[in-house]
Amino acid sequence: MKRFKIYLAERVLPVYVRESLIRENEALREKLARLESFVEGLQWAVKHQRRIQIRGKEEGNGL
Repeated sequence: MKRFKIYLAERVLPVYVRESLIRENEALREKLARLESFVEGLQWAVKHQRRIQIRGKEEGNGL
């Protein structure tokens, strides 16, 4: 399938369309890289955050 896509891009599409597709793909790769680093940061923050303990009413301790 990859060969067919490359064939279509090289043989069928006009030059300006091919160039715009390449530019758009590069922009999307950059955006994907930024989003992946954002997600990694969120995962790190969630993993390293302090645990929250909620103390409720228990019988016998007068809370």
